[in-house]
Amino acid sequence: MIVISFLIAALGHFEKFSFFGVVTSFFGYALFWKSLEKVKRPFVVATVWFALLQGCFLFWMTSIEYQGIYILFVYLGLLVFLGVQWGVISRLVIARHSVLVIAALWTLFEWGRQFILCGFSLNPVGLGLASTDVSLQWASVWGVLGLSFWVMWVNLAAYRKQHCTAVCLFLIPYLFGVAHITYHDRGSNLDPISIALVQTDLLPSQKVRMRNRIHDFVSLSTQWETILRYLSSVPKMDYIILPEAALPFGFLKNGDTCQALADHFGAEVIVGLDDKNFNSAFHFTPDSKKWERTEKQVLLPLAEYLPFEWARSLSKYYGITEFFTPGDEIKVFNGKIPIAISICYEETFSSFVRQGRQKGGKLLVNLSNDAWYPRSILGEEHFQHGKMRAIENGAYLVRACNMGVSAVVDSLGRTVSKKDVPGVLFASFVPYNYKTLYTFWGDRAIILLCFLILVFKLAQNIILGYPFTEQV
Repeated sequence: MIVISFLIAALGHFEKFSFFGVVTSFFGYALFWKSLEKVKRPFVVATVWFALLQGCFLFWMTSIEYQGIYILFVYLGLLVFLGVQWGVISRLVIARHSVLVIAALWTLFEWGRQFILCGFSLNPVGLGLASTDVSLQWASVWGVLGLSFWVMWVNLAAYRKQHCTAVCLFLIPYLFGVAHITYHDRGSNLDPISIALVQTDLLPSQKVRMRNRIHDFVSLSTQWETILRYLSSVPKMDYIILPEAALPFGFLKNGDTCQALADHFGAEVIVGLDDKNFNSAFHFTPDSKKWERTEKQVLLPLAEYLPFEWARSLSKYYGITEFFTPGDEIKVFNGKIPIAISICYEETFSSFVRQGRQKGGKLLVNLSNDAWYPRSILGEEHFQHGKMRAIENGAYLVRACNMGVSAVVDSLGRTVSKKDVPGVLFASFVPYNYKTLYTFWGDRAIILLCFLILVFKLAQNIILGYPFTEQV
């Protein structure tokens, strides 16, 4: 059963195997815990099982072409860290501790990962409920951490043979989702907008000059010629959106050209460009000398910022001697529609995207570049997180990727249009948006609930003498 549960959980992570995602969110983990009862060292087995499971999801990190060998040590370190967390939780499960305490503790584990270095926000167990558009709507209430709490609660109830409780809990997100979609699918009287997402699909060494890879570099003029050729066949558009670090030499060499692009097509242009020591996104409007800018705040260790001084020699070995400065404010671009921007990895943080929505953003735009891990599943995994942000905040999401998945996702998390090959993705849609409970209270609701559960159970144990192993 250990192997079967592993296959179910592994396949359930991917959108195209939605059936396994449903099974995982119901009893996939319960099946594993049941098999764990028969082994001599449950903590070790659980740690290895979950580490291997995460190893499948994070296998894109083994692409060392542009990252170097050191990324393999990061990969292995992450697997051990995540595996140990699951080992601790599984040990509590086998010891028959309270269902709600275990679900709360695991949710706090996932939340706490976001505050280590740049934060690790990938692969929460709640993604099992993202396997269908219907169950995904539950994220509009609790966010992805709430989905993780729910998945754990359902699986723990199934493991304890609380069948009625497990079935009822399992059905609630689906019943809510049907009602939620029915209510918000009534249409809208907003004006449609049209966008063109440019995907050049260039490898890092083709986009910028790299030591020992000079022959790969595609000149700036050639890159612009390609972009203009893609756009020449597109109907009139309101927005032209280019990805993170879209062009070499940053804003200094490309700012005027981006403004000319906006003027020529009569469209607002959003583009990711480096500017001095910032990884930035710029907004240009037609026939205007004013532009807006926001800076990336969630930077990646070694690649974008230096986490420790002793790591400087390591970064120099890979030719990285300069680092970005993190931005300090989330800004909303003003134009035809207020736009909340996230750059690459920032999209995987619910709390970050929510702030842009709270500041008045009515359209979510993400600029990414997944080419640092070419020919991997990173693009699809990144896209899954983006869909979750659309649901959590009740707003359309537009993703422009240099390499990965460029897409338009509606405010109910459904894919309107998608592209993962070079060219331009043109889409016209009504940017219907609505207020969600998650946008209102963010992660505070589920985190507060988890702390209250732990405090209440601790009080029962200390004051009233009730054991933590009570099956609640």
